[in-house]
Amino acid sequence: MGKTLKKGQGNLPLYHQLEVILKERINNGEFKNGDIFPCERELIDEYGVSRITVRQALSNLRSSGLVEAHPGIGTVVVKDKIDEKLSSVKSFSEEMKEHGMIMTTKESKCSLSVPPSEISDELGIERGEKCFVLERVRCADSLPVVYSITYISKEWDLECKEGLYDMSLYEYLGREKNIVITGAKDTFEAVAGDKEISRLLGVKASSPLLKRTRISYVKDREIFEYTLCWYRADKYKYTVEL
Repeated sequence: MGKTLKKGQGNLPLYHQLEVILKERINNGEFKNGDIFPCERELIDEYGVSRITVRQALSNLRSSGLVEAHPGIGTVVVKDKIDEKLSSVKSFSEEMKEHGMIMTTKESKCSLSVPPSEISDELGIERGEKCFVLERVRCADSLPVVYSITYISKEWDLECKEGLYDMSLYEYLGREKNIVITGAKDTFEAVAGDKEISRLLGVKASSPLLKRTRISYVKDREIFEYTLCWYRADKYKYTVEL
């Protein structure tokens, strides 16, 4: 039998008490990443509360990124996020390798297209001029984690071939083009995913995402790329040590 919830005036709402207890059970290792969480009926029977109370507690756990609802499977624990330490400029491939995870590319599309005017200004090209555009959905251990769009001036003379950039762009640039990224500026913000980005990442529309804007440089601080990335907030986080 689980902990007893305290009813009555002066106590926290039952759904909040239940949420706290369930978080403790996840954090103390009783339920590990990937485990199937108890269903609504099991929690109702164990804690003697209503279905509404259980549903609110589970909803809060999903909002906290601790569990996910998987149709046909149930509620799954997703406690462990990829925790990337910001210390140097890395590709997503390098990050996943350091975490011992297998990086794959689910979708990859490159083209010569006209970017939005503000990106043209950042790249230092004429508005209306085409540039190299690379769109990718990257996965960690087969799970979609990030959707990215990279803009690069066509002056860098990159190729646009299917599958060429399925692995690390930075590694390819160094090996084939002798282009070395020497620095970058990253900006982060919390956003709600639009319908298309959410679809690509396999989450519900308007789910919380972590958006990163990166401007990278080569020698003499010459701008090389402008990249927009949308990460699943339930799977990815950044840590800055000062």
